[in-house]
Amino acid sequence: KTVAMSGEGELLASGSTDKVIQLWFAAAPSAADSGWRHHSSLSGHTGSVVALAFGANNLLASGSYDRTIRLWNVKSRENGAKNAEDGAPLRGHAHWVMGLSFSDDGALLASASYDRSVRVWDVTQRRPLHVFNGHTDRVTSVSFFGGGGDAHMLASGSYDKQIRLWNVTTGSASGEPLARHAGEIKSICAGPGEGGGGGGRGSGRREGQYIASTGSDKKVLLWRLDI
Repeated sequence: KTVAMSGEGELLASGSTDKVIQLWFAAAPSAADSGWRHHSSLSGHTGSVVALAFGANNLLASGSYDRTIRLWNVKSRENGAKNAEDGAPLRGHAHWVMGLSFSDDGALLASASYDRSVRVWDVTQRRPLHVFNGHTDRVTSVSFFGGGGDAHMLASGSYDKQIRLWNVTTGSASGEPLARHAGEIKSICAGPGEGGGGGGRGSGRREGQYIASTGSDKKVLLWRLDI
């Protein structure tokens, strides 16, 4: 159902209808090794795992049909811990959790759900910070991007065919929705603009911020935001 690569490119996580997360070493293939050795299995969800995201220090977040978000300390599993789960599940969504995204500094986690809401969580405190409502249909995907300075910005895509932008720092919507898709938005991904890397780390103002979106209209759209 979903895959995610760690920031260092060392681990690949996969989620499945079997409710289990599999972790794989993503070493470069060689003549003697296929390059995809199994690392470990993470169990705890009671529904299909359909969303994954890596944060700082290989902290892994998973979202499921069971409506919960679980956090996993992958490094503890490497050191032989029996259970890599880091704290109690995050609860609040009233429907499936379909998308996850960490802020670049790893302090915040955003989640998208079929309950039409976007939630932002404080990773350290394990508590909700914001609930963004505005989409009129199921939300499928979220992606953090930089607003310049210390601002955290967030984009969300939905079956309502729109991308909405949120200022996480102020807890409010930002600008008008982006609406060019003729079908449901399946996935979005934000990337750095000219003059900087990922956002949210005080990296300063950029010349532009890019968001890619895919939809059931069979199109991939690229958006440039001047922020």
